[in-house]
Amino acid sequence: MSKEDIQEYFKLRMVEALHKDTLDSFRVRTNNVISILHELSQILDGWLEGNIKRLETVDFCIKEAKELINKDECIVFSFLNKQVLMEELDSYIANSRQKKNEADIAGTKQLLFLIDTIYSSNNLIYLKKCIEKIHELLSLETDIPGTDFVPTIDNINYYISSLCCEFLRLGYSRVYLYTYFKVFLENKKNIPFETAFSNMRENFLSNTEKDFTVIFKLEFQDKVAAQRATYKITNIVEKLPPDIQNLITRQRSYKISNDFIRYYVVNKKALDTGIVTRLAYEDLSNDFDFNLEDIANLKMPSTALVINDSFIRNEKVYYFDNEEDIVVTESQPLGETIDNIKQKTLSKDILDRLYSALRHLRIGDQQTEIEQRFINYWIALEFIFASPHSSESTFERIKKYLPEILECCYVKRNILYINKWLRGKRVLEDNASWNTLSDEDRENIIRQVDILTRYRLLKLKARMHNTENIKQYIKNHRNNLEFHITRIYRLRNELIHEAAIKQDMANVTSNLRFYLVFTLNQLIVFLTEREDSTRELDISHFLGKFNILSKYLKKECTIDNFMSMISINKFII
Repeated sequence: MSKEDIQEYFKLRMVEALHKDTLDSFRVRTNNVISILHELSQILDGWLEGNIKRLETVDFCIKEAKELINKDECIVFSFLNKQVLMEELDSYIANSRQKKNEADIAGTKQLLFLIDTIYSSNNLIYLKKCIEKIHELLSLETDIPGTDFVPTIDNINYYISSLCCEFLRLGYSRVYLYTYFKVFLENKKNIPFETAFSNMRENFLSNTEKDFTVIFKLEFQDKVAAQRATYKITNIVEKLPPDIQNLITRQRSYKISNDFIRYYVVNKKALDTGIVTRLAYEDLSNDFDFNLEDIANLKMPSTALVINDSFIRNEKVYYFDNEEDIVVTESQPLGETIDNIKQKTLSKDILDRLYSALRHLRIGDQQTEIEQRFINYWIALEFIFASPHSSESTFERIKKYLPEILECCYVKRNILYINKWLRGKRVLEDNASWNTLSDEDRENIIRQVDILTRYRLLKLKARMHNTENIKQYIKNHRNNLEFHITRIYRLRNELIHEAAIKQDMANVTSNLRFYLVFTLNQLIVFLTEREDSTRELDISHFLGKFNILSKYLKKECTIDNFMSMISINKFII
């Protein structure tokens, strides 16, 4: 593998990590080492103040932090080293477990001071160090032997993920970053890689916030309310100023002026148009929060017009990840499928849960406010997993059964995704599957594909090589699921119990929706496969199926079992 191959990997991987259609396993991660330190600091604060009531929440965050700290070579320690930090984290958790769900006040304050000190030392320098580390890894002058291919790319991959996280943490939007690195990849001007990378480094290290004008079009149902809102809220105007109207050539709907139309206009500074739209939307929300009587029946806008010195364009307030379309066959009509289930299956308990979950999924999808989306998706998930016994914690059931459903499907889901990917590259026949190919056919495909695909195939091959590797693959996935489900639950508690206003929820909300839709699809598959059952089914049968299957697959951990015993169908949800 040459230096040019590694540089090509960097370009392909940056685009993949930031693309909204990428499988969640390959998209940009939630945290890098800096953001996890910040999250841990917030959790320790909440634990100290009593807002976080479960030591498990702290424990999961510390485990995630340790994994990232162990891998990272860019983080700077001002008065200790990595080993001492690890020992402090282990010691803190061990001492805290003895106190069960009571905070060790002195120990928590000491660890909080340590974490905040490390975060402060790295907050402003990590981006530069991460870019420099990537440049070092992309500038090797000697070819890398085939045996070192995967470990070398693993290391580069870690820092690419960290870099993407850092861009997002510092205030860039993912849509802007994707567009930037798509242009970097396509390189229509044929700029040498070293020059392009140097330009990229200079752009992001020297970038400063730009001035934007953001305009939301408001459509009132009541002209009296429109007049009151215009009078009370400074940023609302009846029509846009002439200088702005003169700039508008395509978005003519922003030139409409009548008794029911108003425009919310705000000037903001930000790094890009995606972020400035969200910041302006927060201003709009804050103004509306204090003028509820004037916005009755007003639907919050989901798009805005963004103007800069050099351009004018429409922007969405939030961009959500698409669901992974890994199933080759056409989607099955949802209504028709449920009608068949209703007629042929004794399953009132499950159908009630299914209907309620679908209702809140639809309500969530129709919301512009991100908090409302999140809460409705969570309510839908709770409807599915809730116990009929009030003494049983719904979250404990979600934490137990949701990972079992997802881990049982994980291997097949990823193989189906690889199949779709390879068919898109025209190296796999429609009726073939990667897991059933001969070694010779696999090697032939590996030789034909680009370096990113080659890396994916070699990683998958290694993970599926034997039973122990598959078990470890599933175990790692379950650990990541447990980290993320705990994070989602903590955010849910902050929204509901503390009435917190969270700024950066789009990624977590997308993940929550994926968990919900995937579970709903599996629930529908379960019911369609048991249409002739004479026993009345309830949710315990569905959850019990995956509980037993999870135990079986851990003992009989083969690719054939994962592929044959799991159904992954797609319904129009």
